[in-house]
Amino acid sequence: MIAQLRAALLASAALTLASSTFAQTGPWADGELLVQSVNSGNGASVLYRIDPTTGHGVELLSGFAWGSTWGRLTFDTYRGGFVGCFSIAPSSPGYKIQLIRHDGSRQHLPGFEGKMLDAFCSAGDGRIFFQEHSMTGVGPWYIRYLDAQGAIHTLMDASGTAPLDFQVEHMVWHAPTNSLIATTSPWWSTHHCVASGPSAFRIPLSVDGTKVAGVIDCASFLTNVHEVMSMDYLPNGNLLVTTSTGSIGAINRLGELNPVTLAFTVWGNPGPIDLNGGLWCSALGKAIVLGDAPDELLAYSAGQSGGGSQILTDVSLNNGSSGFSPGESIWETKLTGGDGNYCTPHVNSTGAAAHMSFVGSKSISQNALTLQASPVPNSPFLFLCAPAKAALPFGNGTLCLGGGVHRVQPGGVSSGQLASVSPNLGALGITPGTWQFQCWFRDLPGGGAHATQITFTP
Repeated sequence: MIAQLRAALLASAALTLASSTFAQTGPWADGELLVQSVNSGNGASVLYRIDPTTGHGVELLSGFAWGSTWGRLTFDTYRGGFVGCFSIAPSSPGYKIQLIRHDGSRQHLPGFEGKMLDAFCSAGDGRIFFQEHSMTGVGPWYIRYLDAQGAIHTLMDASGTAPLDFQVEHMVWHAPTNSLIATTSPWWSTHHCVASGPSAFRIPLSVDGTKVAGVIDCASFLTNVHEVMSMDYLPNGNLLVTTSTGSIGAINRLGELNPVTLAFTVWGNPGPIDLNGGLWCSALGKAIVLGDAPDELLAYSAGQSGGGSQILTDVSLNNGSSGFSPGESIWETKLTGGDGNYCTPHVNSTGAAAHMSFVGSKSISQNALTLQASPVPNSPFLFLCAPAKAALPFGNGTLCLGGGVHRVQPGGVSSGQLASVSPNLGALGITPGTWQFQCWFRDLPGGGAHATQITFTP
């Protein structure tokens, strides 16, 4: 195996480092914003691509109608675009699951035509979870998922014999625990821990992802004044929770949620009365919220209060609503969250294919990055890195790295189907730009995980 690895490394040596920039009209770059606005002339919805570092934006899509009340879009690196439920007449009448590409073109993903779908959530490996919206308000509330081949499935309960009937508003996938992290608000949802505030849930999944694998944990936080608008990963692996309120003043509208314990702490308290969503901006190293009245982008650091730092834009951010509902209006491209958009891994002895991800900071000087892969067999593993992509046969898998492959550092033995390592970026020779990472392990059915790319800053 060592000899084969040497041969694969030599074969990849000619590949060179690639980098990404905010082009606004070219392929997606990590950290770009997508913001919904409303045309003041005709009231039509518009989506703008915005560079958070300059505020420059261009129109990506217009004239559409949402088929989602909340959890409207998810960035899916597997398919290379944003996936959601909407319609555009007359070319695309009726609500459909659609993929929005970087150039504004669309691809219809068949299934659930004419129905409203919420809580879109990409796992990065081809699966996209969502929920069919019950127009009666009484359910059933089934969670569905689209697989890599385009087939749609229903998530089953822990018995495996009945669909999971569980209402959610927003969802993200947590790779280290193979769980869906979901939130609801007492104003709209029938599922919550207590009726006095928003609720967070951890829905553990079976290894094959087809059913719930145990008890659904729940924790309530804040008060019923708050409406959960969005969730996004912070560099430390916790979730940034953005809420909107119906109260004036400096209120803790940004919180930090631990996806394992569901413990909640205050992260910041923006001043605007309502927020139309928020996220952690990897390009700025700050949280960005979309304020309402006036409609503006504001950047915040942890613990910051008040008005924040305004990001001036050259496009209209007219949201056209009060903002006090779960319907978010801001999203971000996530190219580095464990994408799976190149190199298809083999199913290993856990019964599933291993998925790469990372948590922490992409700043080389901060040196606070952790690489992860799951599910992997409880056996020795090794993380590799390189400046370029490749697809080279290697053992019973594929080596996805090129341009000079290096060991990240001595490997270890995975535990709980999770392989994890926190490398010294300086000692590894990482320089600003885009690098590729992959986890390797010995396994008879299939070795190796997805590869993931990380664009480092100084």
